[in-house]
Amino acid sequence: MSPLLAPDWEQERLMVIGAHAFDAEVMAGGVVAGCTANGGTATIVHMTLGELGSSTLSPREYGAQKRLEATRAGILLTSQVRFLDYRDAFIPDGDDTAIAVNELIREWRPTTVVTHWKGSPHKDHVRTHHAVVQGVFYAGLKHLDDMPPSHQVRTVLFAENWEDAGGFEPDLFCDISSAHDVWMQALSCYEIGRERSPGFPYRDYYQCLTRLRGCLAGVEYAEAFMMPKPDVMRLLGLSGGLLIP
Repeated sequence: MSPLLAPDWEQERLMVIGAHAFDAEVMAGGVVAGCTANGGTATIVHMTLGELGSSTLSPREYGAQKRLEATRAGILLTSQVRFLDYRDAFIPDGDDTAIAVNELIREWRPTTVVTHWKGSPHKDHVRTHHAVVQGVFYAGLKHLDDMPPSHQVRTVLFAENWEDAGGFEPDLFCDISSAHDVWMQALSCYEIGRERSPGFPYRDYYQCLTRLRGCLAGVEYAEAFMMPKPDVMRLLGLSGGLLIP
């Protein structure tokens, strides 16, 4: 059985970075709700709106809808919400994207950063993963030109997403039982998170997944995470302070 996270939420500044609006909430919305309900702070970052995801609305129309949905979900989760406004399906793969993430980290100074696992056929998810890992590294450098003061993130976690399943093996669980209902309400802010949504049954999938992870963790509902490998943790200067020793 993988260990449970043991956060001191009052000391936590959580940042969750998703490739598209809705990714962050399904991957770690329960943790966000638990953090903010217990005295911590949280910021959700959407790399893109996911504006190409509708078969009936134009990208402009669907992007506007997703921005409103993400804003409403952030209010329910008591989280700050930031949009980087990259084009859906075209997140750049390079230093400029990592520098943008680094700037957010320096601005918000999170203790813990959560993002996608890299085992995905979706290039936006993979590029977000790499941009976040590199952005955490850049944020810890003291002498980057024209930047706010450096910031050392304590913990990086890779979250579970149905599109990122390649090689995902949970190292840790976080009990979200007390935050489950608020998390479900936040997912329902999105059209694709409501039960009547056509296509993939996101709500049912993630509700069942968190119940399964809860069974494995010995609680009612849990979200699962992977940790970086030890060499990556050393490179990024991570202490893993959120975790049970």
